[in-house]
Amino acid sequence: MNIFYRFCTTIVFAATIAVSTNAIAADVLCNPSSAPLLEHAKTERAQKQYGPAMADVESVLKTEPHNLRAIYARGLIELDSSGSKSGATRGELWKEGMRDLRAVADGIDEASKKNDTASVACLKAQDVTTIMNTYAYYLTIEGNNGLAEIYFLKSVDLAQRNLLNDDVKRKTYGNIGILYFRIGDYSKAKRYLALALKSGSKNPQIPIVLKAMQP
Repeated sequence: MNIFYRFCTTIVFAATIAVSTNAIAADVLCNPSSAPLLEHAKTERAQKQYGPAMADVESVLKTEPHNLRAIYARGLIELDSSGSKSGATRGELWKEGMRDLRAVADGIDEASKKNDTASVACLKAQDVTTIMNTYAYYLTIEGNNGLAEIYFLKSVDLAQRNLLNDDVKRKTYGNIGILYFRIGDYSKAKRYLALALKSGSKNPQIPIVLKAMQP
């Protein structure tokens, strides 16, 4: 088990492309009316009850087709359930899940650019970098490190614009730092991991990774 894998397991990482970013607003990310049902779907997903979980999510999307939280939940269910399938079905579920996660990540990116009071308050209230990092993390599983870097950097941008709370900032810097470590860009890896520590990260794996990069 390599250092990258061990490190990733310590981070809490912590969704269709057809969603129009013109429809994105604060309410689609932070709509309280659908929160209880989506929390129930989250519990069902954790228990691997993918059918009931998907039914709950789809009931939300029926009335709120642009609800980012619901799209994100659908994407995670698709990705999780793909592991129990085989052949073409497994591949299609994975692709659908990745499309959903990208749509949510792009929606968050769009909302962050609006910079209106409601959107900023919403972004600060939600652990949005977990969503960005989840998508980027799955991209690393696919071996798409270039696109993963783009979405990790979007999280860094949110952090540097003070749209994330301190705990989320620490995770963001740590996540992109470990990506750079993985691809061998030690200079950037050291910079972001140092930022994670400066931000107050207590993750015991960061010093181990920094030591591994010493000549």
